Amino acid sequence: MRLHDEDPKRQMTIHEATVRALTRVLPQVADVRTHEGLALEVSHARALVAELDGHKSRAGLLGWVARHDVERGEYALAETESRFNFRNTRLSSASETNGRCSRPATSRGR
Repeated sequence: MRLHDEDPKRQMTIHEATVRALTRVLPQVADVRTHEGLALEVSHARALVAELDGHKSRAGLLGWVARHDVERGEYALAETESRFNFRNTRLSSASETNGRCSRPATSRGR
């Protein structure tokens, strides 16, 4: 089921609340015995993080999805998710600095 709401502000509010709620629940995936009970939450999280768009909260949620996959032995999928997360986090960090070098300046003038 998809949320079809014409109000973008309300869409974002609902989306952010959902990400926060799932981020509170999904740390339980570290215990493989919880996976059956969290199947719907993990599925929902996968759908929400399909596009990270630089949102750190979504990146954190994708981390829990990857952890779920590691615990289930789905290493290739977890690696793909982790690489996607890393790449998007790096791009997000680069855009936050507006192209400025993030290294501290040195006194050597190089």
